[in-house]
Amino acid sequence: MTSKTFWTIILRITGLYLAWQFTALIPQFLSAFIYFGQDKLQGIATATILVFEIAVYALMLYSCFFKTDLVIEKLNLEKGLEDEKFEINVHRSVVLKIIVVVLGGIFVVDAFPSLFQNLFTYFQLQASYDGFKHNRSSPWIVYAFLKLVIGFFMMADSRLIVNFIERRRKG
Repeated sequence: MTSKTFWTIILRITGLYLAWQFTALIPQFLSAFIYFGQDKLQGIATATILVFEIAVYALMLYSCFFKTDLVIEKLNLEKGLEDEKFEINVHRSVVLKIIVVVLGGIFVVDAFPSLFQNLFTYFQLQASYDGFKHNRSSPWIVYAFLKLVIGFFMMADSRLIVNFIERRRKG
């Protein structure tokens, strides 16, 4: 394994971790849309901040997954490691598959308690709010459910995700 391959794997692991952290923006975004009508100035400021956050995360994800060569070059990550070879006889896609399965497992393990906690809160607050849309815990229920589904998908179809990343790297 060359130093460039090593840094490519590290950047892709970082990208997968960022994708996991990016999912935390979903309930914030949904909550912001629910409360846009209450205060126009605050709604515009919140929307602007959320769009900026999403843009930064998207740029970082794109860089970590699809422009790893550019990131390695710009950050001089190979400097001083040009002639060294790491002796690990595992293909890059196998490492990525293991990482995708582990992150999917973390998603599932993290989503179960959150989903049940938010469902419990929803049913407690059901009398206070009029419908699913206005309940404070509704975006968090959607978030936890989506996180559970994404985690299960990552564990079940890790090869599909790894093939997508590898195809985009080559193309």
